[in-house]
Amino acid sequence: MYYLRYLILIFIFSIILLFTIPKLLKNVNKINALNKVLKNQHGLSLKNTDKVKYKIFPQPNLEIQDSIISIGEQFQNIKVKELKIFTNLKGLYVSNEIIFKKIKFKGSYLGNNFSGYYAPKNKINLLYFKIDNLGIESKLFLNNKRKLPNTTGLIKLKILDNNLLINFDYDNSFKFKNSVYKNKNIHTNLSGQLDFKPFFNFNIISEIKKINFENLILKSMYHFIVDDISSNKLNGDLSIHYLTKKKIIKFILSLITVILFHKILFYILLT
Repeated sequence: MYYLRYLILIFIFSIILLFTIPKLLKNVNKINALNKVLKNQHGLSLKNTDKVKYKIFPQPNLEIQDSIISIGEQFQNIKVKELKIFTNLKGLYVSNEIIFKKIKFKGSYLGNNFSGYYAPKNKINLLYFKIDNLGIESKLFLNNKRKLPNTTGLIKLKILDNNLLINFDYDNSFKFKNSVYKNKNIHTNLSGQLDFKPFFNFNIISEIKKINFENLILKSMYHFIVDDISSNKLNGDLSIHYLTKKKIIKFILSLITVILFHKILFYILLT
């Protein structure tokens, strides 16, 4: 019994020592090795990584204050207040064998606080973020065979009571299909393309499946389309399809009725 207690104490002490020793090692070398992994495999790079600390709790991680993240060449110098990087245990000792597992981030942009994480999985890479004071929450399921930002995947976006599901392919332009926008007043399928170079241009097709005209604020939508979009000189095409087969038949019958009524009225007036 005495030897069992002794072995348990040795085991506990060894575990504590295993997770404590990396605190004595240089963490800058680990960040440099990690940067190579992030850039080559994920299209991410870190800057301003001098303020790096090793934290044991609640899970061993490298914490960086006031750093900068760049995503490819398109999205540069994103300021992050707090960054937590989780790696394999062996990588905390041997820099060239470091394996990236997860990044948690917190920051502020235009006065809005945001937080989230990025984690590679077996088949997809998961990016999650939220902006609490704007009511925005998003999950991106990204193709792990392509580096950010030029990738394909699925976006689940929630803005207050509005839900958006986007199947996308982003390279030089943002293409999307089989996508859905839904709230309590409208349900529509979306497809199209957004171009950013040499100037912004959009081509969007909306197929409305369900709409509640009583609660929908058509006047606000009209001013948004006519005033806001027009004043900002946005270039593009927006096609909206709504009539279902039943409504098309009703529309045709109504049109025939109106035409016949006018013909009969015209005949009566002539006679």
